[in-house]
Amino acid sequence: MAASIPLPTLLARPRGSSSDLGQNYNLDQLRVWNGDFFRADETNSDRFSANQVDLYYSSATADPGDDFSANWTLFGVEGALNFTKPVGTGTSSGTFGVTDEIDLNSIDARWFAIKVNSTHGQPWMKIAEVQFIEAVGPAAPFAITEIQYAPDADPNPTVTLTWTSQPGTTYSAFSTLDLSDWSNELADSLGAAEDENPDDGNHIIVTFSLENGLEDATDLFLRIQEE
Repeated sequence: MAASIPLPTLLARPRGSSSDLGQNYNLDQLRVWNGDFFRADETNSDRFSANQVDLYYSSATADPGDDFSANWTLFGVEGALNFTKPVGTGTSSGTFGVTDEIDLNSIDARWFAIKVNSTHGQPWMKIAEVQFIEAVGPAAPFAITEIQYAPDADPNPTVTLTWTSQPGTTYSAFSTLDLSDWSNELADSLGAAEDENPDDGNHIIVTFSLENGLEDATDLFLRIQEE
């Protein structure tokens, strides 16, 4: 991605005009080529580069917009990240190394944005390229890893389930009283949008209200199923 954008902010949009990565990924690292490398032959040039930035991400299905509202999650601490100023001289036909490599800690994201709050001296800036590295490793076995029962919840008791998840996968929840009839569906299409802890890209947490007789059940069994 390369675009000349006036301050105060830049919504960095991979793939040209869209920051949609196409599906959810566990992002391990962001690599940045900061600056206008076509001006690299200018001695001691700051290369019209970004300085202080904030990173935002979202796992929403629809475009979360450009206002960094509740649809976006701030990565790290606001105002704490500075991109490196490119240094040295060269020509626009040269090969230039990455300026910044930022660990993203396997965040689960479909949308990603870079909000540029200041430059290294110029009234406008350019980011020559960004690259995302996906976290790669053995997938955790699909399983419910935690159950929390709240019998005194109002107006009905609740049960909160945590299970291992994969990017872009949705799930259905079922209950049974006898381990035989699993036809009672509690919810379907459970994914990143329903996750109560979206910062954990490896698990989904959802709370279910127990009603329609389930609140009085002596024995209750629950199942999460991939769709």
